[in-house]
Amino acid sequence: MQLPPEIAAKISIIDHSEIFAGYEDALPTFNSLSIETMLWRIPGLAEHFLYFNDDVFLTAPVTPSDFFAADGPVLRGKWIDHKDFAACNVRRDEASLLNHYNHINAAQMIGYTADHVFESAHAVHPMLRSVMAELFDTFHDAFIRNASCRFRDAGQFLPQSLHNHACLADGSAAILDTRDYLHVAVGATGAWSADDVSFYLSSTARDAIKFLCVNDLPEVERSFPDARLWIEEAITR
Repeated sequence: MQLPPEIAAKISIIDHSEIFAGYEDALPTFNSLSIETMLWRIPGLAEHFLYFNDDVFLTAPVTPSDFFAADGPVLRGKWIDHKDFAACNVRRDEASLLNHYNHINAAQMIGYTADHVFESAHAVHPMLRSVMAELFDTFHDAFIRNASCRFRDAGQFLPQSLHNHACLADGSAAILDTRDYLHVAVGATGAWSADDVSFYLSSTARDAIKFLCVNDLPEVERSFPDARLWIEEAITR
């Protein structure tokens, strides 16, 4: 997305050693969950910050109210009953279910049960640095174990999910009651047809979509040959 001339963008590159300061034994790491565990420790990071994965695009204008309400973050996602996953340890080795287990672990740390888990959408994550700092103090040993896994593991918790469940538990979070994001996942043919995706990304309906996630573009293009064109149109309009 091209920035208007009156907006200046400043990019800082933060080395892992800065956010893992004092816990360098966990490095090097190849694990996004471990990095997310320490992400809030970026020097100079604002109290209110946004975390995007590198496969998420902004596709429409946004305002601060899209991310934060008066008391806390605006969350995207839904409550899920995951008790069957929690009861089936055999399935913990299935890569496609790893994220579900990471959500369950986070929810249970805050006191929720597996049948009542808020599963965050793969979009933007509005976060409060002070919440993460407090959780770090409360669950210090769990944070260090989480940060020490060099590769993703079903025994880890999802840090942003831990943050969200903590905010839900204290009543500071607001759950968005409309859908302003689109997640085109690998193997998406079961959920989204090419016509579905085309409708959202190349028609007036896309005006309601502010966040687009594409997990693996080459893989998605095998199902949706025009995906690259749709994405380029969405982020440059």
